[in-house]
Amino acid sequence: MDKNELTNNIKISSKNQNNVIMKLSILEIFFREKNIIKSEEKIRGIISNLEDQNTKIIELKTEIFNNIINIKDDFSSISKKNINYYIDIRNDIHKTLMDLSRYLTEISYYNNIYYDFLSRKQFDKNIPISFEDFYKKIYDYLMIDKMTINQKIAEVIWVIPMKITKQKYYSILSNSLKKSFKNLNKEKCEILFKRYKSIFNGTLEWEYVNAFDKYFRITQNYKEVDYKHISQEELDKNFIDSKNIIREIEDLLEFLRELGLIINKFIIVHMIIDEMDKEDKKKVEIFLQDLTKYDYKMLLNKSNEIESDLMKVTKVYQEDTQNIINNNIGIDKNLEDIYSKTEKILSYLNDYYIESEELLIKNDESIEQNYLDKLISNFIEFIERNIKNMDNTNRKIRMKKILTLLEIPFNTPDDFFDYLKSSIEFNNDRKEIQYIMNEVYNILNHKKSSH
Repeated sequence: MDKNELTNNIKISSKNQNNVIMKLSILEIFFREKNIIKSEEKIRGIISNLEDQNTKIIELKTEIFNNIINIKDDFSSISKKNINYYIDIRNDIHKTLMDLSRYLTEISYYNNIYYDFLSRKQFDKNIPISFEDFYKKIYDYLMIDKMTINQKIAEVIWVIPMKITKQKYYSILSNSLKKSFKNLNKEKCEILFKRYKSIFNGTLEWEYVNAFDKYFRITQNYKEVDYKHISQEELDKNFIDSKNIIREIEDLLEFLRELGLIINKFIIVHMIIDEMDKEDKKKVEIFLQDLTKYDYKMLLNKSNEIESDLMKVTKVYQEDTQNIINNNIGIDKNLEDIYSKTEKILSYLNDYYIESEELLIKNDESIEQNYLDKLISNFIEFIERNIKNMDNTNRKIRMKKILTLLEIPFNTPDDFFDYLKSSIEFNNDRKEIQYIMNEVYNILNHKKSSH
């Protein structure tokens, strides 16, 4: 095939892919609308207790639902608004998600501390101590699915004590971040380091104080609890109360993500609609009107059908792209526009967490090593400054949390098992060893039962 044929093929397959994505996006708008309506009563109760901050969430929901009503009446109404209108709504949702996540992380730390104190007091199992058997079971667990090894390592790290020196900890941190971030661009690295700092101690950010009064007061209350000296009844109450608040914030986050997923699909539709010909637009309008008659189950079934269609057209698009590469066809502006737009569309389509725009859109320019080293040093200095003002329990749980977020915390399996051994074997308290083993076995048994 010559250049014109190959270029024409990619244009056709790109158009076909976009048409299917358009249908899937509209369907998902309606599907998630029904999801939100189903959970609205529970969410309304949560929002009503947020005092002045409830207005913003209600306004976001109202604005998005008005847009859904508009496209049901007039599909072309989407393109009448500038795409920045939808992106601004998305940014508002992203900011609110980040604000709530800050409280969730802080309250989760204290909930975990309460759990640790309570479960240690209540632990009475006489588990046989066999390190060889223990490590073998962990190894077998990690090998069940090699694709999820790092996730499973993080789960184990979270439940075992951290018994390494600060120097060793910072070395693990530095080496892992250098590997994980070396191919990212400068802006993404800065955003991620800011996020890591917020996870380690989000109470230093201004938004922590003024974003949600209710959750600020609750978090501050947990900070002031003398958990080492309060009664078991008080400890139990704080554990249950904090668990309920965690569920409440998670429900609110899920509600906001649903709104974010809808607005992602509006952005996609806006990006595609103006390039569709009249015939394709007409087909989409008919499709849209049919969907308005569908119930939840019908929408779900239709979604599975269209996702299957998307896999087929995407395969053709990828094959056409590979043909361009194999035939050494130069990437002109037209092809560059097709690839760039497709990448953006797919980024919004696959974005479940409503990430920041900067993290969502790909940028191939890698960060300079010197600048990455400075960011890592700055982050380690941030941790060092903060832990000086924390008790040992708070210090360790926050340092462990960062370890669980690392993409590659250990270079080899041996490194991980060395870390594990330092956490459990260098302990003279038999009951403590049994407790740690039991916590790890709980993870292993839970995963087995879910397979």
